[in-house]
Amino acid sequence: MQLKRLATLALAAAVLSGCATQPMAATHKARPAIAVEMGGKVNLRTAQIQLQNDGKARHVAATAEFPYTLTNVAQVPPVTVGGETVQASDIVISDDGNTAVIAHNLAGDKWAGGIQVLDIHDPTAPRVIQQIKFPSMDVNALALQGTTLYFAGAADPDRWYFKSYVGKFDITNPTSGQIGDSLRGLRSHAATSLSLSKGSLYVGVGARDGGVEKLDASTMAGTGFTALDDVRGLAVGAAGTFALAGTTDGTATEGRLKLLGAGDAGINLGDFASAYAKATIEVNADGLAALALSKKGLELRDSGTGALKFALDNPSDSEKEATNGATMDNDLVFTANGGYGFRVLQVLDRTATGDAFAHVVGRHELAGAAYQGQTYSANMVRYRAGHLFVATGVGGVNVYRCTR
Repeated sequence: MQLKRLATLALAAAVLSGCATQPMAATHKARPAIAVEMGGKVNLRTAQIQLQNDGKARHVAATAEFPYTLTNVAQVPPVTVGGETVQASDIVISDDGNTAVIAHNLAGDKWAGGIQVLDIHDPTAPRVIQQIKFPSMDVNALALQGTTLYFAGAADPDRWYFKSYVGKFDITNPTSGQIGDSLRGLRSHAATSLSLSKGSLYVGVGARDGGVEKLDASTMAGTGFTALDDVRGLAVGAAGTFALAGTTDGTATEGRLKLLGAGDAGINLGDFASAYAKATIEVNADGLAALALSKKGLELRDSGTGALKFALDNPSDSEKEATNGATMDNDLVFTANGGYGFRVLQVLDRTATGDAFAHVVGRHELAGAAYQGQTYSANMVRYRAGHLFVATGVGGVNVYRCTR
């Protein structure tokens, strides 16, 4: 079967049903060159963002009541690997807010990916300090612990003896040899998500017959496997590691939010009908789960009880305005809604539900003079410590600073 792989908006397409393989070491026919380059281009900006009223949403608040200022401080152009322009597929921001890492993959029937490491000590002037290029591998997912970066994705099986893989390296001194030697083959066609918890690395792989691989984060040796069809995302909360699973290319008829290791089937999310579109999960320290459920929109749930705290429909039924990603920190939540741009929500009362829990402040369409007359799609979002990163496909990644 020829595997069709898609970029950010359709990452799950990389995990078609069946054909699961057993984990194996990173043996290879002829290792393709992994290139480590120092530096990279960043276009600095100082454009203050005026949020538009989100007339298609319930719970709308006047933008004048929003106590934050959003400024577009930079655009990071997409990476070119072997003549192919790759697109951002995942973004992580360090807990201290000083480092950001962007992963890239490639749409279509070829494999190519990249990793960019950014210094964001100065939030108004981010710098690309390293670019790692993978001419025969998509990089789909990232996890960062200290200076160790874990990455995972899909590889060209004609160049490697595996399709799904995971690897790691020290971002302070990466070498192509170190990166290549760290690679470990996994079962199924692609890794879609990563999460770290208590010395273990969890990797979401596959669709039908897929699940979550558990590895020792230090040695990368396999220590367990949880069977779960169509794993879309992983996140760590106070209770443990949670997996978001869908219904595409699997046997399940309803999506689930499952705590790994728990005996029950998890929280029923219904069929969020995301097909091969992106769906994401974040869980904060209070146990609030932010679920971007594609055609079903945004849900904020108590990850422990499953209680729905807040829901927000998509602005329209168009797949081009589906909720591709959601991210949160402190009292702010951002969603990526494709051509509609990104939405901004503020949490009002964590003890409440519905309209009293949060409201929509507004949205920002990535179009017009601030974007050189182009219109871009908000494909995913990541927000930490006042840094907002928005992936826009061929438009690269836009970086914003949120201040109060």
